[in-house]
Amino acid sequence: MAPNLYIQRRNIEQQEHEERDGMAAYTDYVCESREITESEYEMLKSIEEISTEKAIDEYTLQLMEGGIL
Repeated sequence: MAPNLYIQRRNIEQQEHEERDGMAAYTDYVCESREITESEYEMLKSIEEISTEKAIDEYTLQLMEGGIL
């Protein structure tokens, strides 16, 4: 799109169009999209890599070691 600028898409759906008014049938795609910077993209990738289950286990262990649980 541009240097350090990306398009993020989701909910991509195929949409069929029948032949109409002399125009041949065709298929296109519709979706939600937004522009994000390279740093936003990297941040989103980092968030996806976080293991919620691991974080909860580590926090629970800290509480147990601290005598709270």
